[in-house]
Amino acid sequence: MKIAGKVPGPRQGSITLDRGDASHTIRLRALPFGTDRQLEHRLGGAPQPPLSKDFVRNKTGFVRDEDNQPFRLKLFDDPTYVAASAQHNERRAVAMFLEGLDDNSVEFTTKLEDDGSFVEYIDKVIAELEAAGISSGEIIRAVREINRLSGLSDEELEAAKEGFLPE
Repeated sequence: MKIAGKVPGPRQGSITLDRGDASHTIRLRALPFGTDRQLEHRLGGAPQPPLSKDFVRNKTGFVRDEDNQPFRLKLFDDPTYVAASAQHNERRAVAMFLEGLDDNSVEFTTKLEDDGSFVEYIDKVIAELEAAGISSGEIIRAVREINRLSGLSDEELEAAKEGFLPE
């Protein structure tokens, strides 16, 4: 795709990691369209909560799905599901951080092998980030900046609506 004869590049930004007497600025970039879906696929999808033995009911009886089967309650507070969901969210955040990282000065010893598991690779990167003293809050801040770069901020959306939508 070209705009005005030029191929547009991704939006770029940065975050600063403060470490006492030193600070490190890390360059980030917007994620290309579809990256989120690709990462979810590579991570194996979000875990699903287990189903209870109980069915969903209303005053007329069981609530049924499109196959006329009664819906079962999902156990969102199941400890195994909660732990698996937290782990998946952590992996997803780190994968987004890696995809949005646009800084050659940041190096990881962990490499994704051609025949290796993407999930195992992300787990090794998580261990490397922890060993380097990177906090989950710093990863979240980086992912928020990547998301901001990848889409319109609330302020940008409001400004775009003012010039686009009739009153």
